[in-house]
Amino acid sequence: MSTSPLTSLLVVPYLIFGTMCLANTNPSQAVIQHFDRKTIGGGTHCPYISIGDPNFVAAANNLGLLIFDGNEWSLMDMPNGAQARSVAGFENLLYCGGQGFAGILRHNVATHEPEWTDCTPQIQAKSGAFDDVWRMFVPQLPRNGRESNFNAVFSCQEFAGSLSPDGDYREWLKGPIRNAAAWDKGVAFQTNGFIHFFDWLGVEIEKIQLQEDWKMEGVLKDQDGDILILTHDHGIQVWKDSYWQASTSPLSEHLKEVRVNCIEQHENSWLIGTSRGGIVSTTNFKTFQNSYTQNSGLISNSVLSLKTDTLGNLWVGLEGGIDLLKYNWPHRTPAGLEELNEAGYSSLHLADGSKYWGTSQAVYLQSRDDASLQVIEGVPGPIWSLSLRQNDVWVCHRSGAGIIQNGQYQPVIDETGVWNIWPSSDPSVWYAGTYLGLVQIGYAPRGRHPSSRWHNNGRIEGFNESSRFLQEEKSGIWWISHPYKGAFRLNLNEQERRITNAAVYADSSGFPTPLQINMCELDKRMIFATSRGFYRWNRETDRMIPDSSALSNWIDHDRSYQRIMNSPTGDIWIFDDKSVRMLPLGGLSVLEAPRSRFATMEQNPVPTPFEAIEFLENGQVSIPTEQGFIYLTPQLMHHEKSLPNLHISEVKHLNNAKSEAFIQDKTILLNAGVHALEFKLTGLNSDWAGLLEYQWRIQNVAEQWSRPTSNSRITLSGLQPGTHEVEFRAFIGENIPCAVTPVKIIISPYWYQLSWVRLIAALLSISLVVIFFQRNKRILEADHLIQKQKEHDKRIEIETAMKASMEQTEMALQAQKARAKEQQLAAKNKELASATMHLV
Repeated sequence: MSTSPLTSLLVVPYLIFGTMCLANTNPSQAVIQHFDRKTIGGGTHCPYISIGDPNFVAAANNLGLLIFDGNEWSLMDMPNGAQARSVAGFENLLYCGGQGFAGILRHNVATHEPEWTDCTPQIQAKSGAFDDVWRMFVPQLPRNGRESNFNAVFSCQEFAGSLSPDGDYREWLKGPIRNAAAWDKGVAFQTNGFIHFFDWLGVEIEKIQLQEDWKMEGVLKDQDGDILILTHDHGIQVWKDSYWQASTSPLSEHLKEVRVNCIEQHENSWLIGTSRGGIVSTTNFKTFQNSYTQNSGLISNSVLSLKTDTLGNLWVGLEGGIDLLKYNWPHRTPAGLEELNEAGYSSLHLADGSKYWGTSQAVYLQSRDDASLQVIEGVPGPIWSLSLRQNDVWVCHRSGAGIIQNGQYQPVIDETGVWNIWPSSDPSVWYAGTYLGLVQIGYAPRGRHPSSRWHNNGRIEGFNESSRFLQEEKSGIWWISHPYKGAFRLNLNEQERRITNAAVYADSSGFPTPLQINMCELDKRMIFATSRGFYRWNRETDRMIPDSSALSNWIDHDRSYQRIMNSPTGDIWIFDDKSVRMLPLGGLSVLEAPRSRFATMEQNPVPTPFEAIEFLENGQVSIPTEQGFIYLTPQLMHHEKSLPNLHISEVKHLNNAKSEAFIQDKTILLNAGVHALEFKLTGLNSDWAGLLEYQWRIQNVAEQWSRPTSNSRITLSGLQPGTHEVEFRAFIGENIPCAVTPVKIIISPYWYQLSWVRLIAALLSISLVVIFFQRNKRILEADHLIQKQKEHDKRIEIETAMKASMEQTEMALQAQKARAKEQQLAAKNKELASATMHLV
């Protein structure tokens, strides 16, 4: 049978995912994020994963359909409680198949609720009853300008067909169908004795004979142009010159043992999921590497599905849960150290490929990437430093220091613990910083054996402080830092091996409190990392002052830092308690507009303050952690644009079920009352999957953010009428600002708080006040009139009384006068009578 038509179509784009990851790294070193059965809340069987929706990851599960929104998994029941077998889709649209059903799950943007459309009746009407829908596919590549009416292709044992977004079904192929796999132009179906190649429009391109006892799990084209199929338990079969040839490559023989389930392209490699051997990687389908097994971190060795998302991270469906292999995460686990469960302290990579790993227990030698670890006898942990000095491997530990040669340890210092050794301006003199001060070491380059090249000249008298970091200012003057006692400037007589003067620099000399002093070297100048930024020694004032270089424009002066240094390429690396920052600018001289990258160490905390960082020739950085070591890839370190963004996917009105709370233009309008709202925050970023925490604040109430919480459902209760400026953000670490998602909550005021009601009330109040004052005025006026009348009446009464009194007085006077006259007259008459009588 001619294969030219198929050969012209079977072109697998090896770089289809090449732009999804920022660096080509060893897949065996990717960090794994576990989602076990307890985490996902479903069953143990996860045979299919869909990453087509940028907002959700979907996984078929034996208990239903699992949906991951970036923070939590939710389980959706399928019709009749059936098991989900396959799932694929696009944004807000998922096609799902399982035990006797196939349908479409839509996410209703308005109601934020999933809507299920069961397509089983129309499928059965055209093609008859069916059992399990094991395969579901959607096109991933452009369709060459041809419009397709059908967006999902599925297969069951009885037939294969396609479903449109509206649920329209079209049959493509009658069964029995053993299996199906995607190829670059469509879907290939395996029937009894043939492979049928269809494009995405449902047109059969070609069919090739195939042995019935083979089960196809993947089909592609190799580098030689031959068609390869990966069978479940018959290895790799190659279609060449119109017939099948069994591959005898080591990969094919291995796949026969571990049994193939799925295949996925990742960068320039192919990852093969197996039933017994985890994930196998290959670049040529001949040789292979056991990239991931249960021993190296997978939940189980039974890999059922592999899907690479837009960031280049790999989602793995397994028996037992789901794993996320974070290829886009800057951390890498060195090959061979996956099972190391000891705190790391120092590392050393040599040009011949061998590596030394110093831990809390011992120092290990690893001759190759995949070689087992060899313990160097006689070197107790912790191993404080490993360094290459004059082509000799030096190891410093809690009991001394010495040289490792040919896997054997040769002690040089054994009287006390040693931190590290430093060269002096005299190439024949070195100094070891120990628990009890300094030890001078002599170096003779012509010695043939380590014991003849390096000599312990003895302790330096006059100084016995722990000397963790050393730096020579000039010949005879050394600086030493102690984390909790400060810095020391020593005048050293090298010939007599004694200190002639020691100046101490602590908080009284300018260092901030609490004391946390680590001496570093940046751009060949001494600098101190402290509890509040970076400090330098000022020679004129002989005091420690805050660093005033261009670096000060970028750092937080109130923040604690542990180390700062230059990489061999001149980049600036800054270490604090829980993160690492890099300024890829080649030195402080060009540090004007820093565009830093960072890597959080929350998941891989360091046991010491980044004491022994090693910059590797390939650009990576080896950092000790509490669980061993990691490689940090600078190109994959995070930046502002890679930080997780959130959006509000749902708002529930908790105290009023009949009241709807919809967001329009980032605003929620509510009726008058006291409200309680629950916000569901989502934001799928697989780099941060399973690691996010959340914060919120009400801007017009407090500037301080809430405490981080892992619960993506945030409840705000007791919301009173008014305008509330609420902000949400993801939290991944202190001083790492993530984008803010704002929402304005406007709660209508009560009726008596309405403006027009308040206006009427104000007018009414004013009217009442006016009426009150007018009434009071009238009352006052009336009272005044009454009072005046009373006064008038009183005056009349008084005048009348006075007139009557006067009249009575007058009458009394008149009566008195009348009586007086009468008395006078009577007297005169009496006198006259007397006179008359006398006369008579």
